[in-house]
Amino acid sequence: MDPMSIIPSSMRAAVAPRLRSGIAKWREIFSAEADAPEAWRNVAKVLFDAAGILSRECLLGNTQGDSRACLVSPVNMLFGMAIETLLKGLVVHRKGKIVCKGKLPHSFTHHNIERLLREAEVQLKENDLLLLRKLEVYVKWLGKYPVPKTAMENPSRMMACATMIPQEWDRASRIFWHINSMYT
Repeated sequence: MDPMSIIPSSMRAAVAPRLRSGIAKWREIFSAEADAPEAWRNVAKVLFDAAGILSRECLLGNTQGDSRACLVSPVNMLFGMAIETLLKGLVVHRKGKIVCKGKLPHSFTHHNIERLLREAEVQLKENDLLLLRKLEVYVKWLGKYPVPKTAMENPSRMMACATMIPQEWDRASRIFWHINSMYT
């Protein structure tokens, strides 16, 4: 959408130079942030910390029998988002600039953990990869919506996610820190 289209025609001539200048400045900021591995790493750490805080509340809720036990899905989503974002930062760290014509690459705008692992050149054990596949489903929908986009989503994958248990959070944390150590 053209930003000028929301401005009344009678005001466009006066506003256009400032608007164009603002858009150009935003594009500079966008590229600088998107092409900065530490920006991705910092956001990943915030998501990871949020997952840790909520996971402790969730475990406390399980022991006390209250509603905090229902936080399992959002915790899984946050762990998955943290690892996904960390991998995106690692791609930037290893490959350099990723922004092209003011856009992020396709792999950065979709949740595909295996593609990001390949792009970041990260190899994991099969059981760790299985855990990340489970977390990916929480990132895509299970951590935030009651149903997937379509009824045709892979039911076997959804059932596998039903086995995602809090005991796997320690392993998700180890995977996060393992990937984080690759920023050297």
